[in-house]
Amino acid sequence: MKRIAILVTQLELAGAQKVAFTQARYFHRHGYETTLCFFYDKYNLLTTVQQQEPFEIVSLEAKVAGKSALTNILYTIRALWRLYWLLRNKRIQILETLTHYSNILGILVGWLAGVPIRISSQRNTLIGFPKWFLWLDATLVNSKLVDLMISVSEETRRFCIENEGMFPEKITTILNGINLTEYENTTEKKNAALQIRSALNIPQNSPVILTVGRLHPQKGHPYLIESAPQILAKFPDSIFVFAGEGDERQSIENHILRLGLPDHFRLLGVREDVPVLLQMADLFVLPSIFEGLPNVVLEAMASHRAVVATKVDGTQEVVVEQDTGLLVPKADPDTLAQAIIFLLQNTAQREQMGLNGYLRVREHFSEELMCQNYEKTILSLLQKKSIHEREPVSNN
Repeated sequence: MKRIAILVTQLELAGAQKVAFTQARYFHRHGYETTLCFFYDKYNLLTTVQQQEPFEIVSLEAKVAGKSALTNILYTIRALWRLYWLLRNKRIQILETLTHYSNILGILVGWLAGVPIRISSQRNTLIGFPKWFLWLDATLVNSKLVDLMISVSEETRRFCIENEGMFPEKITTILNGINLTEYENTTEKKNAALQIRSALNIPQNSPVILTVGRLHPQKGHPYLIESAPQILAKFPDSIFVFAGEGDERQSIENHILRLGLPDHFRLLGVREDVPVLLQMADLFVLPSIFEGLPNVVLEAMASHRAVVATKVDGTQEVVVEQDTGLLVPKADPDTLAQAIIFLLQNTAQREQMGLNGYLRVREHFSEELMCQNYEKTILSLLQKKSIHEREPVSNN
């Protein structure tokens, strides 16, 4: 039995974590002994997900809310030690890291623990990161410590090569994928969407403009807020729904208040019912400043929703202009407003884009295709290194 560990920085309901769970399910289903590790549990979700999944899920407890910076540094050191012994005792053959800090710390620990195959992942272009971090990221990937880095889009791969100096032969692209059945337009979801509308005090005829993502500067929420007055001038009953949580919540709430628009916004926090929220929405918007290849856009398209998104990085590899949605420049609330208004005014075109998006995701972005490509890559690396099964260390 092959043994794989997948490492992510924090446990939360975000894009990288969804990919990690998707892969873990796939590998478990295909006979791998699978361990999913998180450096820390950001929203106290560990017990819930452990009860839901058939494979091992571990929090290394590298960070605890409310503790001092010094205490959390000590916790991080302890977490790295725990990770080392987990990898050693289980005789892990493959370590895959999926987030920026797990790429750095996890790869180093994996090398020290003697894990034969070490794969890192670039899920975003590292815009705004300090130069020393880009240098360290590239140095690790170019070294023997990393067997391969997987980028989620060609644009992300290009950034790694041109801006970070990574060797082209050390990076391959595997596109994200999702489970389409979770986003089918069922009667059950439609009824649940009606109930959520009622609970959020949204009139049945009000256009709902949905965005889903962490409340983080990367996601560009302020630009959608700035676009709202123009949209409301044409569609005064419009409601903007934000699903997601993060450090920018207070800033976003203040921004909405400054514009005098609190009645037109609903900030929902972390949600586990995104497929139902997408059924409730008339339009999905992602105003990000940068992205890798956003799962949430795939989810919106799988739900037959037209998309308005910024023309950045991997987003433009998913959204086909004028076919599955509209692409606008980043940080441009005026153009963003005009695109949203256009699609709200043109229902037939909006619905056709939704259908086209669904067909595109079904053909190119299924989770099965994504996981098969990951497994092919892993098997190729195992064969290249001629790695055979290793029994785990007995605790007896």
